[in-house]
Amino acid sequence: MRANRAPAFLHLRTVRLMGHAGSDVESAYRTQAEIITDYNRDPVLCTARLLIQEGKLTPSQVLDMYEAKRAEVAAAAETAVARPKLASAAEVMAPLRTSTVEAPTVSVSGTLAQGVNQALSALLESPDVLVFGEDVARKGGVYGVTRGLVKKYGPARVFDTILDEQSILGMALGTSMTGFLPIAEIQYLAYLHNAADQLRGEAATMRFFTNGQYHNPMIVRIASYAYQKGFGGHFHNDNSITALRDIPGLLIASPSRADDAAAMLHTCAAA
Repeated sequence: MRANRAPAFLHLRTVRLMGHAGSDVESAYRTQAEIITDYNRDPVLCTARLLIQEGKLTPSQVLDMYEAKRAEVAAAAETAVARPKLASAAEVMAPLRTSTVEAPTVSVSGTLAQGVNQALSALLESPDVLVFGEDVARKGGVYGVTRGLVKKYGPARVFDTILDEQSILGMALGTSMTGFLPIAEIQYLAYLHNAADQLRGEAATMRFFTNGQYHNPMIVRIASYAYQKGFGGHFHNDNSITALRDIPGLLIASPSRADDAAAMLHTCAAA
């Protein structure tokens, strides 16, 4: 890959030992011969065999390493089990709380789309802000919300992505954890469902699972609510806001006016 500057594809065959989970009894659907055959292909045993054959380690050294690791894992498990558990709803919610930010007074002119455009332009004055999504750069957004931003701030700060919502939200999550403030756009709310787990399972849980040690400040802009008669069917007109509303750790800003939208965007960025 490094030499040719091109992707590589590896097709590997391996084994799955001991079933999918503790409740998965392999003997219910696999023969004893099949299970034993997989044991002979255990990557740990194969690696140990190779090290011994190459003269890198003796059998007794391999066993000593294995038992030492077993003891290390057992000790770590005992330490983990002894740690205090979350005992109340308040303790569960504590890592998800965000600091209170006073909403700024924002002066905008024109439509809601123009108000958001003015807010995005003001936010892009900060070098850590990125704006990206489908058609947000060259075209200026499907509704013109990001029009003119790429010319003013350049393609490194405002750029088009591939037509894949998982990639858009995954990029937002990654850049947010490396010091940027990404403002990612999902073109329609109906498109979000293709990648909702990037928010539900990753972004919105990061603060909880790290107990506030990691933060992922990301803003996701989505066109929604409006109905476009005869256009695109449910792929453009599905406005299931409940798919977002019920995710713990996610804050939703839902404006109704141009000044409201601009102020909310500034507030989200400040938070």
